[in-house]
Amino acid sequence: MGLELGRQPARHEEAVENLQQSLAAFRQMGFPVREVEMLLDLGQVHLWAGHHDEAFAAARQALSLAESIDDRFHEADAHNVLAEILQATGRDDDALASFRTALNLARRRGQRDLQARALRGMAAIAEAAGRTAQAREHLVEVLALYTALNMPQAADVRARIAAVDERLAGQPGG
Repeated sequence: MGLELGRQPARHEEAVENLQQSLAAFRQMGFPVREVEMLLDLGQVHLWAGHHDEAFAAARQALSLAESIDDRFHEADAHNVLAEILQATGRDDDALASFRTALNLARRRGQRDLQARALRGMAAIAEAAGRTAQAREHLVEVLALYTALNMPQAADVRARIAAVDERLAGQPGG
């Protein structure tokens, strides 16, 4: 879905409209957990479309609501979404802090998919900063999580690890 939205602005607008309608309905019915989910989805859709201010606002609202209702699952998810937005806007230090918070929350709750999402983000930041060995460490953790969850993304992570290994082998002392 994310790749489609990036190429089809009309689909982005349609998705936002549908999510806003759902958000309003869940608010009216008094389902705050579903509100958080709709806000996170809104944040993600805006991020895919490159609308960073809107993405950030939705994710912050989701995080605030998740914290207020003590919803640790979605709190970790919100930190991952916020981190991805921060990373997309070049704020890698803030993104890294948010990924770490997401990882810690997800570890406490045993949410392996959210742990993997945070670790993937941390790996991308490390790799972009030239910390290749650190990126590899994160990717190895991601691979273990995806493998345990039998997720197809494991193949992509294996390929990333192989690419990182090639770079490490080409470095002095590697």
